[in-house]
Amino acid sequence: MNISIIKFYLAFFITCLLSACGGGGSGSGDNSSAGVTFTGNTSPAEINETTAKDIGETSGEAILQASTTSSLPGAFETVEQIDLMPIHLSVIETSKSLELLPSGIDVSAQVCTGGGSANVSSPSGTGKVVQTITYNNCTLSSGLSNFTIDGTVIVIYENISNPNAGFSLSYQNVTVSGITDQVVTINYTFTCTNLSDTSSCVTSSVFKGSDGNTHKISNFEISGTSSFGYNGTASFSHYSIGTVSVSATNLTYGSCSGSPDGGSISFTSSNGSSGTITFNSNCTVSGTWNSGTVSGSF
Repeated sequence: MNISIIKFYLAFFITCLLSACGGGGSGSGDNSSAGVTFTGNTSPAEINETTAKDIGETSGEAILQASTTSSLPGAFETVEQIDLMPIHLSVIETSKSLELLPSGIDVSAQVCTGGGSANVSSPSGTGKVVQTITYNNCTLSSGLSNFTIDGTVIVIYENISNPNAGFSLSYQNVTVSGITDQVVTINYTFTCTNLSDTSSCVTSSVFKGSDGNTHKISNFEISGTSSFGYNGTASFSHYSIGTVSVSATNLTYGSCSGSPDGGSISFTSSNGSSGTITFNSNCTVSGTWNSGTVSGSF
């Protein structure tokens, strides 16, 4: 992970957003309709004989969510990975230029210079603002290249009048073609508790697991491929069990749907409990757990 590039992108990103927050014309309201949000347990997880396997299996799905191009790798792109920075900047420019337009207006001519359509939902108001930008195969220009974006991006300002208030940018099944030789799907949220402080910014991806519940992975730094194995660390919040720190080693995917078919994960809770899980090529798992007072295996 190239930390210097990440910091540069974050600083540039925030500068653009600060300049976009100066006017009115945006909508107030809560973020209950602003895409998939995590409302589960964020307390330290109790890792024991009843929870360890569930945490391990679901964190395996979470690593894939954070690692593949379907959720944007790492905290921000580096030169070694897919560079989606032109997408972020185009969304910012759209948000910035459309602030003063009426809600629901078709902005295709202003935004989709290469074809397609786009519209913005941004009713007037003050305080907390939720701005929804919907792209429909919208082709935009970035320098000498063109790319096509399809899907919804939601920008939430905690206080449109206060540049020190929080903000988030949420991509919901946004597909992008033309920026690389493959179609990239983005499902992730970039959140800052203070717009003027880049150290307050974190990335997260909220997803529905195979168990039907909504889980979250955040602060992830993952490298590798699904064939040769993913390695890295992240914070994982299980909907009902709580939050653990995870460390992935050589996780491979391909034979077990969204679950790993090789490699292992170790996970620890801030309360002192911990566990491990090993994924096998026949889609079975085994592992260990330690509650802090009792230990065992599954």
